[in-house]
Amino acid sequence: MNKEQIKLAIEALDLHIDNYVTSDRKEVLTNIVETLGPRFFINSASTKLEYHSCEVGGLLGHTLRVIDTAILLNGTGVYECDPESVLVVGLLHDIGKIGSVTDVATGDGVPFYIEETSDWHREKLGQLYKKNPELNDFLTHSLRSLRILTQFNFPLTDEEYVSIMSHDGWFEEANRSLDVMRCTYPLLKLIQAADQMATLHEKELFKNS
Repeated sequence: MNKEQIKLAIEALDLHIDNYVTSDRKEVLTNIVETLGPRFFINSASTKLEYHSCEVGGLLGHTLRVIDTAILLNGTGVYECDPESVLVVGLLHDIGKIGSVTDVATGDGVPFYIEETSDWHREKLGQLYKKNPELNDFLTHSLRSLRILTQFNFPLTDEEYVSIMSHDGWFEEANRSLDVMRCTYPLLKLIQAADQMATLHEKELFKNS
């Protein structure tokens, strides 16, 4: 994404927050976005071109697609979820991909992805980023998302918590437990569907680029 695309995406994100977050959580959520924005807005969503949104601003673009897809699916009769919860989970489900947060005042921390410096990996494998070996928190990006929200004292309902934790579905081994697979939270099913639909769309965009 270029600078203008990132600017427009940020404006769209701000509009979603204004439209869908009506509780007193808006102030904390806005603070999270403003504090982590310098990292979040330029972060890639994955390490390889063949995955999804592997580019500067990829995480922001993916997040918006998930939010937009979830909003479209919600209220259709299949999914009936609280609109604020849909926005909150859509926005925050992948925030852990920025890496750790060691200072909540500045948003500084250890990045999850760093640029791949090997020309062979970049040219032959399309691997533009790699996981940072200096980030040794032993967390999945989903659990890191929850960790970051705890640091900012952002309150979550049980349904929101589980939906962020298990949004990757069976792609994450920890989600293959019977307890998670039997979970009947509509919000979890909605965010899993929206995430997969957005990811498939982004892969198609790459194939056709």
